[in-house]
Amino acid sequence: MGSVHILILAGLFIIALCRHTKGNHESSKGINPITPEEEVGDNFDMFNKKRKGEEEANMPQKRLRPDERRGYRPRQFTPEECKGVCMKAEGYILNDSGKHILVSVAEVDKQNNCKCGANKELLDFLKAKNLSTTDFLNVRSKHLSKGSTWLKDHGITVHGLAVNLE
Repeated sequence: MGSVHILILAGLFIIALCRHTKGNHESSKGINPITPEEEVGDNFDMFNKKRKGEEEANMPQKRLRPDERRGYRPRQFTPEECKGVCMKAEGYILNDSGKHILVSVAEVDKQNNCKCGANKELLDFLKAKNLSTTDFLNVRSKHLSKGSTWLKDHGITVHGLAVNLE
């Protein structure tokens, strides 16, 4: 007999045993009927007390953002590194004549922080296609990858990282 059959038989035995003793538990004074509500309530309270203790012990610590960590220093970017980050994050599209248009333009501020701004050439391309640039910019402001998703949703193929874009 396979282990599956044994498990099935054990389950059926437990079900039969539960049906046989349901509501009638013997004590030293005789039969003491317990209503199903009391039985469920007692078990529920006992389970919750145990679970609350477990949850507090296993509570994960709040994950800190990099700028909240002690000793954090923002990464310093060169313009070339920043351009690579933006190209990798958002990719490029091809216009009707086959010219590459980057989805974003790399901007390095005075503290050498990298920011990927919207490409004016791409915005002009969207206007020529009668697509809303404000919708694109609003979606893109939430997360860089959302801009590429918006373009794909509007029928524009977004390509991944390209090596030689000139």
